[in-house]
This record gives sequence, structure tokens and C-alpha cells, in this order.
Amino acid sequence: MGYFETFIYQKDEVEFITKNRIDSYHGDILNYMFVIDLSCNKLVSEIPPELGMMSTIRAMNLSHNNLTGPIPTTFLNLNLMKSLDLSYNNLSGKIPPELTEITFLAVFSAADNDLSATHTGDDPLSVALSGDDPLSVALSGDASATIPASH
Repeated sequence: MGYFETFIYQKDEVEFITKNRIDSYHGDILNYMFVIDLSCNKLVSEIPPELGMMSTIRAMNLSHNNLTGPIPTTFLNLNLMKSLDLSYNNLSGKIPPELTEITFLAVFSAADNDLSATHTGDDPLSVALSGDDPLSVALSGDASATIPASH
């Protein structure tokens, strides 16, 4: 089990180092987090599906690491998510089209990965918006986004 997975499974105590100081929290604090930013931490593993069970998360930044594998389908449980940044990793597989069902998702970045879009007809990625706000989608490679004018 890699360090990233160990971090997620240690629900009784979470330790972290910031500005050369070691801090720790005791108890099930992960259920009370609104933002998780693990960007630029040299994390190496697949994204733990348990992150998709953190139902209070509004923003998640896992960019600029060495994360591999697919986007976990458990991310579809993040109903309050407003921003998801998975850019600059080594993720692969298809971008789950169900991500567009996350009502509040306004920003999704998956640039510089090896992800492919789910095709609907001839459109590389058809994004169905749940609300009236525009969805900002950042992709790279051959993937692109088509945002319909009306829902």
C-alpha cells in the first residue's frame, strides 16, 4: 500500500507536515473537510476510491502528481463538488460522462493525462449541464468539450 492510500485509510489520525511543523488531527476529520488540496506532492498510486466517499468536499486538487489509473467512479458521489483538478498526472481510461451530473461542478480540469472522452455520436465529449452556470472544462490531447447552448 502506497503512502497516499495509507493517508486515506488512517481515519483515526491524520498527520501532515507544513512549514517544517508536524501537525495531526484525531478522530474522523475527513468527513468535515470542504477542500482537499494534495497538489504537487509527488503522490504515486491510483486515486483511492475512498476519496469519492468524502461527501462534504467542495473542491479537490490532485494536480501535478504521478497518479495513475482511471478516475474513480466513486467521484460521482461528490454531489457538492464545485471544482475538480486532476491535471498533470498519468491518469488513463475514459472520463466518466456521469461527472456532468454533479450539479454544482463548475470547473473540471484533466489536462495532460492519458484520458479519453466518452463519445456520443460524433461529439468527442458531450457535456450536459445540470444548472444554468457554464462548466469550464480543461482537457488535452485529442479530447475536447462541446457545451450545448441549451439544456
